[in-house]
Amino acid sequence: MHGKLSDDFYNWLVDLRRWFHRFPEPAYKEKKTSAKICEVLEGFNVPFQAGVGKTGVVAKVSASQPGPLVAFRADMDALPLEERNDVPYKSQHHGFMHACGHDGHTTIALGVIRWLMENRWRQNGSGGILFIFQPAEEGGAGAKAMLNTGILDSEPVEAAFAGHMYPELAAGHIGIAPEISNASADTLFIRLKGKGGHGAHPHHCSYQPGGSAP
Repeated sequence: MHGKLSDDFYNWLVDLRRWFHRFPEPAYKEKKTSAKICEVLEGFNVPFQAGVGKTGVVAKVSASQPGPLVAFRADMDALPLEERNDVPYKSQHHGFMHACGHDGHTTIALGVIRWLMENRWRQNGSGGILFIFQPAEEGGAGAKAMLNTGILDSEPVEAAFAGHMYPELAAGHIGIAPEISNASADTLFIRLKGKGGHGAHPHHCSYQPGGSAP
């Protein structure tokens, strides 16, 4: 046993994560990844919609009792990096690697779905959970692409959650941020035209109009 998971469940999670790790795909090209997600969902008899925002997948698990609808999002794209690890499940897609843990994020979401199914949450729970498998998180605006399809217009989601790998936490522990966490950053380019100089003597330098900051 691994915590409260059976060995079968634990090994299934490991094998699934390693499968995703072997086939990393860049933004909006997560076709193999999406197909695998759909295959797993079909095995659990969970309704889903594929091709949302190009390659995204949205699945919904509803319980028998009324209650709030929440969403759980997992990103699934990889980074343009060459993997140098020497492991049996090393990336088979040259030039790409799951270096940001999205293979784990996707596996966690599918693991939650399996746990709900095996613990009869549909029969005994209340409300519903919308599972969002998002493409193009790495700078590709995948969340916006999915929202632009109107996929949430008819879904009264009251709260949305997302998971992220955090190596600083010990195995078996999770952390919860009460508000926004893991904010992204933008890049700003500034072009200055003028006379150069030394930082110790800025008054000897001169700035000329005509510079731009795109």
